[in-house]
Amino acid sequence: MKTTYNTFKNILTKNFFIKPTKIATKSQLNKDLGISSLEFVELIVTVENTFHIEINDKELEHIKTVGELINCIDRNLATKHPNLYLNVA
Repeated sequence: MKTTYNTFKNILTKNFFIKPTKIATKSQLNKDLGISSLEFVELIVTVENTFHIEINDKELEHIKTVGELINCIDRNLATKHPNLYLNVA
């Protein structure tokens, strides 16, 4: 079963041509991975379509790292499917 992290990592490597070795939970999307503000919007649309979730703008304001975005995805998945994500805070 794919984890959120692995699925997200595939999005970054396939859609944004980022080397997998550069991607870590502490990687900053802008500074470390070179994601521009326009690419960030594209990334969020891709994430929302891939995971079938909707991330609100307030949540996005605070996301700087891969880990923060993964946690945001997991929170949204947990809200949408509470019985599948019992351990997500």
